[in-house]
Amino acid sequence: MALVNAVGRTLLGAYGDQLAAMRFEVVAALQAAGEAYATARTDYEAYVDRETVRLVVGADKVARTLAEQMARASDKGYELKLAFLLAEKRDQFLRKLLDAFAAAGENHRTSRADQRAADRMHAQGYTGAS
Repeated sequence: MALVNAVGRTLLGAYGDQLAAMRFEVVAALQAAGEAYATARTDYEAYVDRETVRLVVGADKVARTLAEQMARASDKGYELKLAFLLAEKRDQFLRKLLDAFAAAGENHRTSRADQRAADRMHAQGYTGAS
């Protein structure tokens, strides 16, 4: 929705203005996604660490490797790992989208430069014939 709003704000502007507005929105979303990714990863790793320690020092005295595997295999471990992976993929998607907007901007700049060169040649009377 933010991208649609960005285009709407620049509807009467040039294509480059629209790209810049969309890139601005993606950068803001990427910052939020990066924070969500870091939080989700930390939550998952902290849970696995706490649960591993709890199982190792508990009454059953589970071996550390087994305790860690049990923590990762638990329902909560699964949920936290899923949240972590989804946050990671969102961060990666937004980075790729930002790259795509940068490439589109570069293509737009090249096209404008080519058009200016063609306009200059036309103004100078170049016909292309030898």
